[in-house]
Amino acid sequence: MAAMEAAADAMLAAASCAFTSTFAIAIQIQGCGICLVLALGWVAASIVRKRVIKNMRRNIVDGNSFAFLCDNIDELEHSVQENLPRVSVIMPLKGFGEHNLQNWRSQITSLYGGPLEFLFVVESKDDPAYHAVSRLIAEYKDNLEAKVVVAGLSTTCSQKIHNQLIGVEKMHKDTKYVLFLDDDVRLHPGTIGALTKEMEKNPEIFIQTGYPLDLPSGSLGSYCIYEYHMPCSMGFATGGKTFFLWGGCMMMHADDFRQDRYGVVSGLRDGGYSDDMTLAAIAGQHKRLISSPPVAVFPHPLASDLSFSRYWNYLRKQTFVLESYVSNVNWMMNRALFTSHCYLSWGFVCPYIMALVHVLAALRAPYSKVVKEASDSSWGLFLVGLLFICTLIELVSMWNLTKVEIQLCNMLSPEGPKVSLDSYNWGLVFIALLVDNFLYPISAFRSHFSQSINWSGIRYYLRDGKISKIERENSSKYTDLGGKHLYGKRTYPPNKSLLGYLSRTLVQWHQPKKYDVRTDVNVTPWKTKSIFHNSQPVTYGGCHVKHRCFLAFPAHASHTLRFEYEPRLWKVEAAMAFVSVQNSKRKAATATGERVPLCVMPREKSMARAPDAVSHLRDDGHGPAVRSRPAQAQRCRHHLDARRQRPACGGVRPASGRFGRVDVMLRAATVIGTAEPVRAREEGAVPPAQAQPSPDKDKEPGSRGNERVSAVKRERKSSRLL
Repeated sequence: MAAMEAAADAMLAAASCAFTSTFAIAIQIQGCGICLVLALGWVAASIVRKRVIKNMRRNIVDGNSFAFLCDNIDELEHSVQENLPRVSVIMPLKGFGEHNLQNWRSQITSLYGGPLEFLFVVESKDDPAYHAVSRLIAEYKDNLEAKVVVAGLSTTCSQKIHNQLIGVEKMHKDTKYVLFLDDDVRLHPGTIGALTKEMEKNPEIFIQTGYPLDLPSGSLGSYCIYEYHMPCSMGFATGGKTFFLWGGCMMMHADDFRQDRYGVVSGLRDGGYSDDMTLAAIAGQHKRLISSPPVAVFPHPLASDLSFSRYWNYLRKQTFVLESYVSNVNWMMNRALFTSHCYLSWGFVCPYIMALVHVLAALRAPYSKVVKEASDSSWGLFLVGLLFICTLIELVSMWNLTKVEIQLCNMLSPEGPKVSLDSYNWGLVFIALLVDNFLYPISAFRSHFSQSINWSGIRYYLRDGKISKIERENSSKYTDLGGKHLYGKRTYPPNKSLLGYLSRTLVQWHQPKKYDVRTDVNVTPWKTKSIFHNSQPVTYGGCHVKHRCFLAFPAHASHTLRFEYEPRLWKVEAAMAFVSVQNSKRKAATATGERVPLCVMPREKSMARAPDAVSHLRDDGHGPAVRSRPAQAQRCRHHLDARRQRPACGGVRPASGRFGRVDVMLRAATVIGTAEPVRAREEGAVPPAQAQPSPDKDKEPGSRGNERVSAVKRERKSSRLL
């Protein structure tokens, strides 16, 4: 043991001395310089973004409450809006993830005043995105010009480029500008108008672009992606001309595609892998202008389950774009980017490795004479202190730019979900700085020698900078950033073992699974114990749900309902579920904060229900029927033990006609909105305007006529049953 300790001390002393050589000192000073350059770039970017914020505040003070849409409120006059050019928004879709619906809604609810059409392009109808976006379009069909286009399989280019070109072919003949968006872009209400305004102001602009602001989900992989994008954001915060292009947001002239100017269509179609790199190369080759307005920054929430392996695959995809090119000049530019980026990445990481050695030597010096002599004769701690100061300046600059961009995003979307800086973990940001810069050269070299990449279940092979072969695989179930389901099947997590997944499935066999959204209902369970053993798709007022727990709600509801399950009747654990209801037939919602009494009725002994507060759902052969038997319910006083008597669901019947066992009792539902806070269970009563008598009330045997009991009395009677 002593010999090993002496050998370790000797190695530590030798490393400490080596890292104080002239060459090593130069590397460490270079690392400090890289930190300061990054900090300076982020400061410059924040100044550009702050200028926009100050301008918006000035407009608000001057009386322009629509400063988030335009600088001059006169631009909102009808005479100006009716002359705006037609814009076609093309979104290539792949898979369906947790943030897609929110992103799509932000795109289709844009406040652009001119003619606007949306083309959602999918590979096939089997894509989960096809059904989800079709439901969304049906919801807004009266106020939206949109359609879903099936592009088919790509053969000569990437699937994304293929979808984009098919969308261009299907766009309106009068379209002047075409806007390409990724499905993970969350637009602001005035984004399309701001991009169009710049295109109209300067017809020389070839492409307008923007850049995302990543919102990490908490995992190291999400912070690595955030750190990867932050240095690139400096190139998009110029307030005008730039050399960079982001494929998630690109506005171009529609005639450039109709007439194949500068070889735009042929360059993309004939072996194109990356849309933004190809178009940026074409713009540089023909000296065309790329512009990035200062308001084009978009919140980009990352998947909550973004694993490190998915981050690695995303990094591989980003480094792989340097292997594609359209000309010899473009190849030379990519080689220069490849070399410089690899050099700067490891040039950034190496000083921290040297600083770690210096710190270990200083900590070990009091216990080892050899290490003490080496540390006393070196500048190790001085270099460590210098690197610490430069790193602190860099992180503060990154924090400042993130804060400014978050503030700008909140001002540009005053009605949207607010973005907060409090969710950022700056310790993980620092670790992500080191991890991402260390892995980038490794990923770049692997991409260079492999010449192939798996992108969303499709493997592309390159030859001479263009796609030469395409293979479709089923091994990938999720996309990288959004974690979107690619094939619409429920699979075990990729970072878990198959045996572990099967064991958890066996143990939780009676537990509810994550609900599959059929139309406009999104159900997310939380410790729910209630089960329909024979899970069948059922219909509630035109809303289809494939569920495993008992639910009931008014057919006219169109906002979020919170359902509370009473566990004491059947002696089960507490349960709760949240149901989001979107009823396209009726836009008006139930009054915010008002309680909607509902019930669960066993087959033999029906529990109390408020027939005047719940819309009656007729049994049309496609969904459930609600039966009201208040007389029998009031006579039901005794406690039903599930072990002696198995009451079945008589209140809601599955489509198959079979009854499942009831394990919980539905006590009340609360409509959750934004106008006023939700009241407690014990407070409030159902207002008369909300009451909707059941048409079958008087037809039920044992009914007490038209007598209505107040909500407070119904609560007391229900509590006595327990």
